[in-house]
Amino acid sequence: MTSPIAPHETAIFGDSVMVGDRFIASRETERIDLLLANHLIKVAEREVGWTWLLKDPSDGRFWELSYPFGDRHGGGPPKLEVLTRAAAKALYGAAEI
Repeated sequence: MTSPIAPHETAIFGDSVMVGDRFIASRETERIDLLLANHLIKVAEREVGWTWLLKDPSDGRFWELSYPFGDRHGGGPPKLEVLTRAAAKALYGAAEI
């Protein structure tokens, strides 16, 4: 199985742009949504659903989904970032890893 995430990628930042009176999701935000729906596997969550630990079944890498802009509605656009196994265990607990 080939991953839709390139091996050199370590972070994917979503964004949105204001068009008229509303925000439109960027291509990267749409890509994150597709990865969540069709590829990455949810392993655990923390911060009451605002931060998820995900696993890429193609290469075994752990990814963290977060919404880093707390001052924006809904936490703003999403961000996916690679976590080492040690960081994943420290943040999400050994039972889930």
